[in-house]
Amino acid sequence: MSTECIHGLDEDLCDICHPAPVPVARPRASVARTATRRSASPRATAPRTSPRGTASRASSPSSTSSARRVSLTTQRVYHLTHIDNLSGILAAEAVYPAGFEDLDDGLRTLDIATPEARARRAATDVAGQPADGYVPFFLTPDARSWRAMRLGVADGRIAVDATGSKAYDYVMLVGVAATVAGDAEALLADGDVTLASTRTARGAEEAERMLRRLGLDEGHGLLDAEFLVAGEIPVARFTLIGVANDGARAAVRDALAGSAWRPKVAVYPPWFRRPAD
Repeated sequence: MSTECIHGLDEDLCDICHPAPVPVARPRASVARTATRRSASPRATAPRTSPRGTASRASSPSSTSSARRVSLTTQRVYHLTHIDNLSGILAAEAVYPAGFEDLDDGLRTLDIATPEARARRAATDVAGQPADGYVPFFLTPDARSWRAMRLGVADGRIAVDATGSKAYDYVMLVGVAATVAGDAEALLADGDVTLASTRTARGAEEAERMLRRLGLDEGHGLLDAEFLVAGEIPVARFTLIGVANDGARAAVRDALAGSAWRPKVAVYPPWFRRPAD
């Protein structure tokens, strides 16, 4: 059985207690030798360009390592929801997409998306169905839209003060991409899926190619990306609930007391605190 750190995570998964090693750059060959090799190689190709917009991005996602984020079987994904929604999730034993009409029975207490974002999702077709028929996930707990909300800045996806809630009123449901998706239709998007400029990848091979690209340049591409899973997702596929403080952990554990679902409940303040800038 693995050992937990003080944050409630397996020790080898905590990037604060056990940060990933910094890769050591290899010495570069001399200009003359490099030129000779390129001219002699029949497979020489044009240099790759960095992902769009990464040159001006100063922030990097927490718990991100391009070496670890190359497979859907290892990539962790994060579903943000208000803590008040947990009782409905437990009652349904599943997380449902916003577009499911049967949510009118009170399974979701608070909608954290802006009305405009919700309308765009309902009107956007993704692989033959509306975008709000998918459960959305961040690929990093420091995703740009969540970071903006913690700063009190509207970014068009998450409501800033619609409920009067603070960042510590939210929880992150965490799982591995392939496990969370199961046999359901799933896709990876390199940005807000409702935007025409966003590229999507379907199928494991195509999605993992995009995942590798997003992980370049210290993982800046992961900040805007989202993983989408069609239909409801059983709670048993989530192995961790990340919370901001001990009070939230106690509330979550109380809610779980009557449930067969037994995820790890971890206090992980960096995911919820206000960013420095």
